[in-house]
Amino acid sequence: MPGSFFNFSMSNRKGKVDLSATSMAEIPANEYQDYTALHEFKLPKSLKSIGSRAFAGCTNLDELHLPDTIETIADDAFEGCELTLYCSQATFDRVLAQKNFGQNIRVEINNEAAPRPPSPSR
Repeated sequence: MPGSFFNFSMSNRKGKVDLSATSMAEIPANEYQDYTALHEFKLPKSLKSIGSRAFAGCTNLDELHLPDTIETIADDAFEGCELTLYCSQATFDRVLAQKNFGQNIRVEINNEAAPRPPSPSR
């Protein structure tokens, strides 16, 4: 079940969540999973991790701007989403360079498309 930030934000912002002024370090696993009305989300500037399936199934979420503080993102954090992750070169190198979220997740570094890592062998 989504946590208290989810309930407050969704009831008051109708699909918009702004946590940029909070000091949250983590978006927990399953926190916003399957919330299809979610279309705008501002991450906390202090964010360090995004948990498993945290945004899975958020089909109307188009983009997320990752703060430079991010250290870990679960491989399935954005499962079922089609979105663009925006980040700095340092964040890409440290966190995203070896990730493969699938074809529906695009990464832009300083507003330029990032190279995709190779698909995992099956």
